[in-house]
Amino acid sequence: MAIRIDPELERQLQAAAVGSPVQAVLALSRRAQGVNTPEEVEGLAQKLLDQAQRASGEKPKRVKVFRNMDSLIVEASPKFVRSLIAQDDLLESAMANVQPQPAVGKLT
Repeated sequence: MAIRIDPELERQLQAAAVGSPVQAVLALSRRAQGVNTPEEVEGLAQKLLDQAQRASGEKPKRVKVFRNMDSLIVEASPKFVRSLIAQDDLLESAMANVQPQPAVGKLT
């Protein structure tokens, strides 16, 4: 199943300069029962990271796993992030951690 990818993440991956990291928030796939245990989240995250490292030949700069939220944030090269989001069997969605600020109009 194809994962949902935030257009802003796609834009950041394309615009990143060589050696510049990108931050992505990744939502892990859930079990049929709906929620992964914290231990399952750790295991899925590690499997995802290991496979991306093998595929890209690179390591992430920073990783934060949210064990109770079925998600993680990764700061890594665009090549590594692309290797992560290619694993659609382990992910539901991917979005940019840094989003553009919307213009705020005057409140009346």
